[in-house]
Amino acid sequence: YKHGLELELYEVPLSDEYGFAECVFFQVVTDVLQRTYGAVYLVGLVEQDLLSKEKKVLVNPGARHPIKDPSIAETSGIFIATDRDAIVQCPAGGAFLGSAAPPPDTEPEDKDAKGRPGSKSRSSSHLHRASLLSSRSMMETRTSGRSFMSSKASSTGASEAE
Repeated sequence: YKHGLELELYEVPLSDEYGFAECVFFQVVTDVLQRTYGAVYLVGLVEQDLLSKEKKVLVNPGARHPIKDPSIAETSGIFIATDRDAIVQCPAGGAFLGSAAPPPDTEPEDKDAKGRPGSKSRSSSHLHRASLLSSRSMMETRTSGRSFMSSKASSTGASEAE
């Protein structure tokens, strides 16, 4: 709970590299997680069409949601982080660290050999929950040793809300 109190929501422009590379949301999420050692989460996008100026806010747009080319739309990420400086993205011309492939479109059906539902010993939701707990544990380990992240925001006295 205490750790969650230290986190904020930030809207930050996405690196153009994600659009140029034709990434999908899942790939950008994993790239940011890799670069920040699990300390920063990308949870949504804000897309503004350059022609119509229409703005869309997409919270968890789906793993396969394409990141728009920068010549078509300005795209910002909605991040959960301790402070704005903790958000690290792929630099211009940099190496992409995210997953090469998004997860499959559908989950396999949970049926036994006779076609009865609910026979799997470990459901996909259980595995997902275990993965999230592992990520949270990794984030707590990383941030507990890096006290500058939480003290930096308080020392500047700035509260960034966009």
